[in-house]
Amino acid sequence: MNKKTLYFSFVIILLTFVFYGNSLKNDYSFDDPILFKSVPAASAGLDGFKTIFTSRYNLTDYRPIPVASMYAEVLFLGQANPRLSHFVNLFLYIILCIAIYIFLRDLPIPKAHLLAILATLLFLAHPVHSGVVASVKSRDNILSFLFGIFAFITIQKYASSHRKMYIFLAGLFIFLGSLCKIDVFVLCLIIPFILFFFYKISIKSILIFMLPLFAIPSIIRLDLLADEIPRTSTIPDLVRFAENPIVANPTKIYQLGQIFTSVFYYIKFMLVPKDYFFYFGYNKIPLLSFFSPLVLLYVLIVIILMAATYYAYKKDKIIISFGIIWFFAGISYCINFISPVSGIIADRYAFIASLGFCVLTGAIAILISDTLSKLFKKTAPQHLKNKKQAAEKKPEKPNSSYVAVFITFALLVFYYPYTHSRNADWNTLFTLLEKDMPDLKNSFEANRIASSAYIEIALNTNERTLATDYFKKAATYANQAIAVYQYKDDIYVNETLAAAQFNLGNYDTCLTICKSNVNLVDTAFASWDMMGDLYFMKRKLDSSVLCYKKILSFRPTYVDAYYKLSNTLAKAGRFDDARQFNDSLIRISPGWFVPFENIGYLKLNQRDTIGSLDYFQKAFELGLHTSSFANTLKNYSQSKGLTEKAIIFGNFARRDSPAKR
Repeated sequence: MNKKTLYFSFVIILLTFVFYGNSLKNDYSFDDPILFKSVPAASAGLDGFKTIFTSRYNLTDYRPIPVASMYAEVLFLGQANPRLSHFVNLFLYIILCIAIYIFLRDLPIPKAHLLAILATLLFLAHPVHSGVVASVKSRDNILSFLFGIFAFITIQKYASSHRKMYIFLAGLFIFLGSLCKIDVFVLCLIIPFILFFFYKISIKSILIFMLPLFAIPSIIRLDLLADEIPRTSTIPDLVRFAENPIVANPTKIYQLGQIFTSVFYYIKFMLVPKDYFFYFGYNKIPLLSFFSPLVLLYVLIVIILMAATYYAYKKDKIIISFGIIWFFAGISYCINFISPVSGIIADRYAFIASLGFCVLTGAIAILISDTLSKLFKKTAPQHLKNKKQAAEKKPEKPNSSYVAVFITFALLVFYYPYTHSRNADWNTLFTLLEKDMPDLKNSFEANRIASSAYIEIALNTNERTLATDYFKKAATYANQAIAVYQYKDDIYVNETLAAAQFNLGNYDTCLTICKSNVNLVDTAFASWDMMGDLYFMKRKLDSSVLCYKKILSFRPTYVDAYYKLSNTLAKAGRFDDARQFNDSLIRISPGWFVPFENIGYLKLNQRDTIGSLDYFQKAFELGLHTSSFANTLKNYSQSKGLTEKAIIFGNFARRDSPAKR
């Protein structure tokens, strides 16, 4: 690494912490738990890495490298820590920016070094990246792009030396990028333009070059996933109408409308550094026909940009053409052209494309500087009386580098408050919702997410007044979601609304919603559960029993229903029925502690305290872990002079105490 690169790397490190340092204070937010679900516990040791690399990320993807990086953090500290996670994100972002600088610096074009500095600084600071850098889950975006830039640097070495080894290395980097996120394959669309524009390699040679570079990593990756992805699953099937309405109206006229609408929003993301939201979707981005006036305006904008690309190429301003092409190639996968995109658009989808915009902006800044320099050079001072005086006092001209740097510096100052503020928005899911939701009244999915999130936040809030406010917000957002999504009832939103009403004490409203839900979907689990609880509260115990039995008929893994059913039968005085129910469970699963615990409570209700201790003891032996209850039983046994039982329950209490776990 030469001195210039070393010095500029220090600048990158400093500015990264200036722009994104406040993200180090953040907790985990929004989609971060998705990543943690794939991270083994530290107790798995090195075998945890094997588990990660032999497991899929979700139904359609395989991203072991970002998950492995998270697991390395867990091994390092013994548990997940948001401070370390955000620091790793910043570190990787710094490496990415340095790699971008090296790639652009080595392009065989005039003022490549200046362009590399300007474009890298603009990329580093642009607020559109906050949702990637400040979100631990989006580490997959950073890593994918990083490996892609490594591939570009390797391709540059191939173009200069023609050594076949670099083709293999470039393919390896693309493959590694695909193990982070398949966005890396978008960069393969840019490689031919690098080779053609800057290294004058023929189209035929490029095609021969690209075949193994793209095909081999793709084939290997698909082979890894062959046994993981169901053959019937396709990406459009996974995108619901509420996330992207194009799935229900896939006609060419509306597809084109959606494509050009998406392109416009990504251009807007670059030019207007605000209005980035955690989710867009239906109906925040309305589905428009290609012939609607707005879409025709978007088409005109695209035509102008395409014309500018051609004009710049003809005028030998190749870097300007390259920047525009990079931008469009970068968003090609997320403009609803290849397949419908979840959420329709998202600022994080512009991560790769944004570098094209930054290259274009840097190139324009240099062009403005050069133009000003030429204008001042041609201007002769008119007030001087003779040529000798003119020769003695040459016209002053601005240094083109200074002008370009000034333009870039002004943009950095402009970007800073937006980036810094957006990082803070990503502090927690709560802060993100508080910031974004006032502007997302028309987004069904955002309101659905917010309603369920506020239920969880409320349930974890000790302050009753605050909890009530959060339940009210949950109800508000659920109602907004219902108002937006008028095509059919969504039971998940309805159940969230029912849960909010239940916790607000609006029991009759909650019961009405639950009844409506189970009429729509017979297996609406949460609705049956709330109905069972509501009937229990209203002392309609037979109805409560029917609800819990219904749950167990289609969700036998819901353990709470076994407790609730046994307790409700006992409350109704149906002790024989309750005993028969638990005896049947013991016959089916003799090693399960739940029916023994239930019978222990039944015997307590029937005032057979001595008999209940035997069943509780059996439940503890089979795995019941409640040290406080074991202590209670120990104390009771001592009070009754049952020394042997007291010792047994005392041992259970010590074994299962928090200090021993």
